[in-house]
Amino acid sequence: MLRFIGVIFLYLIVLTGCSTKPVVIDYQPGTSFSEYQLYAIGSDQSSLKKSLNDVRIENALEWTMSQKHYQKSIHKKADMWLVWSEKPEIETRHRAGFGFGFGYGIVHGRTGLGISMVNHPPVRKSVREILVLEIVDRKTLQVVWRAESKKLLLKDATPTARERQIRQIVRDMLYYFPPK
Repeated sequence: MLRFIGVIFLYLIVLTGCSTKPVVIDYQPGTSFSEYQLYAIGSDQSSLKKSLNDVRIENALEWTMSQKHYQKSIHKKADMWLVWSEKPEIETRHRAGFGFGFGYGIVHGRTGLGISMVNHPPVRKSVREILVLEIVDRKTLQVVWRAESKKLLLKDATPTARERQIRQIVRDMLYYFPPK
């Protein structure tokens, strides 16, 4: 019996380890990512006002890139630019429906009476944002690496929860950079 429980436990551990990536990665094959050492955040044309999420994303990018031993630089000297956007994603939620039934019947050949009422569940759609991060080669101005998060950005959360989530998403994205 203990052996059987041990086998099931081991099987569950293996299944947990085979979970899917939290991000979708794409990159330009043949790119020599080892040449990239200096980075700049945003493109050199980005001089717009920054939102609160923009600041959170920048802080997460700077921290994660420093952990990977890349150095931040000015746009003109950087090898790569880290550019992000928030892509709208339609989230569909089905709500539980409503049902009602009534029945009446008599035994020995008599007919019965039945009433039924069903309300189909309405579908609620909302637009949420996902984070997309692109790495652009400064010399060619071409995107050489791209990551798209599978997690929706929190919209009804505290600032601390949003910051924590953005940090985790950026870490998950840059975990796969440079591609192996």
